[in-house]
Amino acid sequence: MDEVKKNSLYYQNHYDELVQKYDGKVLIIVNEAVAGVYNNVEDAYNSATEKYGLGHFSLHPCSSRSRGIVIHTYSNINPSDYAKKWHYSRAI
Repeated sequence: MDEVKKNSLYYQNHYDELVQKYDGKVLIIVNEAVAGVYNNVEDAYNSATEKYGLGHFSLHPCSSRSRGIVIHTYSNINPSDYAKKWHYSRAI
């Protein structure tokens, strides 16, 4: 299982405790742990790409109203091309 999927599974498995602590925030999950807490997706994304690089983290808008929304990021195959690709998924 790749790192991004492991991070998403961590979020899903710890959803109740995370939403109790971080409701309304955007979480950066790295190595199956919360690595950052932000007020909006843009700040979280910019910080995470700078610190961890694309494909090494997941962003999770943590909300009791939106269980399971996950924003995965992946880099292109060509490392000189830094165009962002977003993949949104919803856990059931």
